[in-house]
Amino acid sequence: MIDTCKPRIGFHHAEILRGTVTCWRYLRNQDSEELMPVRQALKRVTQALEAVSPEAKIDMKAIRAIDDYFAELS
Repeated sequence: MIDTCKPRIGFHHAEILRGTVTCWRYLRNQDSEELMPVRQALKRVTQALEAVSPEAKIDMKAIRAIDDYFAELS
């Protein structure tokens, strides 16, 4: 979706980040190996988003500064 919608990602990056970070925050308290694919997918989404949107890169830098746990989301 991110690759297909590159031209519009700049406008919608905040909503994508909101969903990704909310899910990542929820996983903080979950210690299940079954959730490892979800963690990996969230990392891929964040990396792809940062690759196509300079605004997302700036926002993720700020989010990572909030808590070390979010630093793993890259």
